[in-house]
Amino acid sequence: MTSPAGRPHRRERWWTRLARWIRGDDQQPDRPPQPDRPPQPQQHPVSFRFTVPVPAVVPAAGSVFTFTVHHELVYTARGWSEQQLAQRAAALHESASSTVFGKIWVLGRHHQPHEPERAEEAMNRVLRDTWCYDDGAVSCYGIARVVPDQRLIDKQLPLWEQVAEMTMRHRVGLQQVADVEALLTAWRALLVKFGDNPLSIQAATLVDRNVAVAVDGLATRRRATAQDLADVLRNATDAHSYLGLYEMAAAYDKALRAFEQKVGPAGSVLPIDLYDDEPEQVAP
Repeated sequence: MTSPAGRPHRRERWWTRLARWIRGDDQQPDRPPQPDRPPQPQQHPVSFRFTVPVPAVVPAAGSVFTFTVHHELVYTARGWSEQQLAQRAAALHESASSTVFGKIWVLGRHHQPHEPERAEEAMNRVLRDTWCYDDGAVSCYGIARVVPDQRLIDKQLPLWEQVAEMTMRHRVGLQQVADVEALLTAWRALLVKFGDNPLSIQAATLVDRNVAVAVDGLATRRRATAQDLADVLRNATDAHSYLGLYEMAAAYDKALRAFEQKVGPAGSVLPIDLYDDEPEQVAP
């Protein structure tokens, strides 16, 4: 079959193309493997902190006192150098400061002038929500530090001085109590260990004069107390014997002898006969 110009027709019939495909004439040669593309480097965020030189002043509740708000602006971007971000932050800080001022103005009026901590917490909670520039390429958030009105500081200064002094006095008192308790415990254990016998008294004079005085005083008081108690028991025995209450007298006598046996010479109490076998008759 020829074309109108007498040339052979170039269109192949479908079975001719099928035969060529079966023989493999139409298969394309295998392409060499393509090298793997290197992974794209991740763009780490870059941050820049800018301290606003002029603090913001916002009214507190009542509009009599004010809060002075020192604030920082933190800018973050991806794919930027630190120098680029610093330059862009310098250009944006006026706009960002205006945004901060607009966010904190109303909050100041909701807090008492003597509560800067609560005002600071509320402002930072609001400023933590970021806002963006350059179609989201640069984000920004703020950090606030609130100072109360200077007039209020001057007014409260004497009161805070009293609070600080009372707190320190309390701490000093507690420390003194702890020191006294520790010293008393240690001295008591020492006196219990060595006692107030003559040997301990003489040994104390070789260690420290104050210790010697304390040990000697303890021994003197114990001797006096022992003597007083022995006198009470002796007088009770004599009185009950005189009244004929011999059972009571014998009980006091027994207590006196037990006490003298326990105290011994250290108490300067010498055992004696407290009454005769036959009590003296009282003259009518």
